[in-house]
Amino acid sequence: MTNKQLKLLEAIEAYWEEFNCGPSLDALAYTLGISSKSTVHAMLKRLEDNGWVTMQPNKWRTVMSTRKSPFKKFDSGIDEQVKM
Repeated sequence: MTNKQLKLLEAIEAYWEEFNCGPSLDALAYTLGISSKSTVHAMLKRLEDNGWVTMQPNKWRTVMSTRKSPFKKFDSGIDEQVKM
């Protein structure tokens, strides 16, 4: 993973933590200081191909890190509720 890809992955994770949804290409481009959304999209595609992120095709703001899913914190709560 390149330094730029790592920064992109960290930006995605930080956005999820703050807003509880995936970032737009504009938000990622702004965060990384990149003027081209197509560059961000290409970087995302490489991360997806290598298994670092998931995205739903043809849906906006669905990019999610696979190493730090925001839904992991909810999994334990669900298990605890089921045990009750």
